[in-house]
Amino acid sequence: MKAVALQIGGNFNFTSSAGADDLFMAQVEVDGATKLALGDGVNTVDIEESTFVGTVNLTTGKGDDTITISTDTNIPGSILKAMCSSTWESGPTR
Repeated sequence: MKAVALQIGGNFNFTSSAGADDLFMAQVEVDGATKLALGDGVNTVDIEESTFVGTVNLTTGKGDDTITISTDTNIPGSILKAMCSSTWESGPTR
């Protein structure tokens, strides 16, 4: 069983504006839908050891973005929707 540092009993929304943004989530459980909306700029999203029960919608704007989702993160089925122009790589987390 994974340790959970933060449990969100419903939906989770994160919105940022233009500019460089960093979003780090570790040991988080979201029981509802998750919406992560990052604006234009060089953005970094790092999700580790987390569980998402509902849909995950991740959007980014213009800029070179880095998105890392560790292999120990649980996103059931193919409910991750990523709408960005990023290069996806899989591998060990940093």
